[in-house]
Amino acid sequence: MEQYGVMKSDMEQYGVMKTDMKRHGVMKSNMEQYGVIKTNMERYEAIWSDEKQYEVIWSDEN
Repeated sequence: MEQYGVMKSDMEQYGVMKTDMKRHGVMKSNMEQYGVIKTNMERYEAIWSDEKQYEVIWSDEN
């Protein structure tokens, strides 16, 4: 029965681990969303640098 008690506490720890894993899953999806935002930011920066190049060309023409 004592061994069963140990097993039970292991099971409870596993339960905690399981909920941590679920939380980690949520965290992972947040990270993925952040990744998407990050790539959008990079795309925006690329567009912005293109606009700067355009301004340089435009000032050269004038």
